[in-house]
This record gives sequence, structure tokens and C-alpha cells, in this order.
Amino acid sequence: MKQVCRILVIACISVHAYAQISIQAGDLTKYNRAAGTYQQSTSGSVQVDLKQPGTGMYWDFSALNMGSPIEFDYTFQKIDGMENPYFPQANYVMIEHEEGNPGWAATSYVKITDEKLQIIGKKMEDGSGSSQSQHGDNYYYPLALEYGAKWRSVRYDTLALWGVIENQSYYNEVDACGTVKLPAGEFDCLRVRTSIVQEDGSYKGLKYYFLSKDLLLLAIVTGQPNDTTYNFSNAVGVMMYTGFTGLRRPHTQTGTPSSFRLGQNFPNPFNPATTISFDVPQLTYGELAVYTVTGKKVKTLYHGQILPGTHKAVWDGTDEKGRQAGTGVYIYRFASRSYSHSRRMLLIR
Repeated sequence: MKQVCRILVIACISVHAYAQISIQAGDLTKYNRAAGTYQQSTSGSVQVDLKQPGTGMYWDFSALNMGSPIEFDYTFQKIDGMENPYFPQANYVMIEHEEGNPGWAATSYVKITDEKLQIIGKKMEDGSGSSQSQHGDNYYYPLALEYGAKWRSVRYDTLALWGVIENQSYYNEVDACGTVKLPAGEFDCLRVRTSIVQEDGSYKGLKYYFLSKDLLLLAIVTGQPNDTTYNFSNAVGVMMYTGFTGLRRPHTQTGTPSSFRLGQNFPNPFNPATTISFDVPQLTYGELAVYTVTGKKVKTLYHGQILPGTHKAVWDGTDEKGRQAGTGVYIYRFASRSYSHSRRMLLIR
């Protein structure tokens, strides 16, 4: 009898502990800005041990063979009342940049309420252009998100982001909870198993999302195309969190500029390079470029989404094709929907 009681007590403690892993709207909105890094495998084949569904699980992804992974930095940013020409109903964005590839960016537009996290759409840039994807109203995660939750969401890619019109159903279940070990440390998490079905039957897939209360997305493990084996061991790709680079709470605005400003380049005159600083008080879409005095564009230094803060760009005295510009006066101009300003600089060869 004592042994039975002891087992029951342990079981009750265990159930109580895991029931506390609950992701709610307040966990996502407590930061005005969260910035970090992640890496993504590129080999097309990563051996993983997903284990079985259940509570008290332990996944060790710290030593996965990721090949030569691509490094990314990201920012999860509140945009209430800020400039947002694409999806005005969104109140948060997730902005990703590929390290070493300044022309590439991905922006996911998110709406968070007490009941759900809704992924409204996405905008992609690759240096030569951009495209958008509108996901509709039913691509979402319920809040609070807890072990045992099941739901179906639907994503419509009405603007053909990837060159095709997608209409996919996502069958989701929080099928496990426990601890995941990454190179960045160990984290308590929920695991969401997502079965993906393209409505025309051309694709089926399986993804596992590892989510936490404080860091949200810890890892994504994706099965090989059309492999729907729940405990697959050969993943086509793995994405994992590698660390935070900064946090800002809503009540802490220290360091955020109060207005737009385009600073004077330094040094000036210069040879061979000069630095240009500019202040951005809110999330905006803008461009910083260099022109001749006759108005001909010489080089684009930055184009795309710009986070609040003080930014710096370096012009090395070359044009878009890498050719050296000659001695003379040049104009650099920052332009956005709500601000535009130009200054002069002198290049001496």
C-alpha cells in the first residue's frame, strides 16, 4: 500500500510540473524587442533522435552533424503604431538576416491576441528584388499553448512567394514536453508535431517545433519530403537557436532615437572609405544610397526593413559593380516613407 501511495504521489508531482509549461500571450508580448541568432543545416540529411511522445522527455541536439550550417540573426519586434505598408493588422514582426549575405532578409508579420498567435504573411528580399506571401486568417497557434493541445490551421500563399500558389493544411499536436539540449544550453520546452498536407496532394511533410516560454522558438526539425513517419531519424533540415544578442522591455526605451537623423560622414574628405550613421526611431522601410551631384545612383548601401536604433554604413568608394569612383563630391541620401534627407561628402583619390 505504501508503495502504491508513493507511486501516486510521484505521478501527481510529475503531472503538475509538466502542466506548468504553458505558453501564453504575455510570454510573447513582454518584450518590445528580442534579438538573437540561430543556425540552419545545409546538408539535406541530419540524423536525429526524436524519441516518443510524452512528458519528461530529454532531447539532446547539442552534437548534431549540421554540415556547414548557415548563420542567421533575428529580431522579434513590436510594431504597434509603426510603419507597416504590407500587413497593417500585424502587431509584431520577426525579421531574419543571413550573416554574410546583407541583401537577404525575411520578415514574418504576426498578430498576437490573448487567444492566438496568428502568422499573417511574409516578405522576402534577396538583393535583386522582393516578394510577399499572404497566409490568410487561419494560420495560427492557440494561446495558451499546453501539452495535449490539438488544432488544425491553414496557410494560403496567395501571392506565390515561392513561385507557386500554396494551399496547405497543418494538423498540429503538442505531443511532448520536457527538456531540449542545444549548443546554447538546456531549455524546458513543448514539442509541437505538425503534419503538413498540400491540398492538391502534391506534398506531405512532417515538422517538429520545440517551443519555450521565454525564448519561444528553440528548434525546428523537418522530415524528408513525403516522409510522414512520426519518429523519423533522417531529417532534411534542422534549425536551432544559438543565443540572444539583446533584449528590450517595453518600459525601457533608453538608446532608442526620438527622431530620424542622417549624420555627417566621417572622415570627410576621405580615401578610401567613410562611415555614415543614421538614426531610426521606429521600424521603417528605407534606403541609404550614394549619388553623383547630377543625381545618378552610384551605390545602394542599404535597402529594406530597418530596426529602431542608430545604424552605420560604410562606403568604400566603389559603385555597384565594384569599380572605384573618381575624385569628387558625392551625395548620400536616406529616404523612407516618412523621412528623407541628403548630405554631401568629398572623395579624394
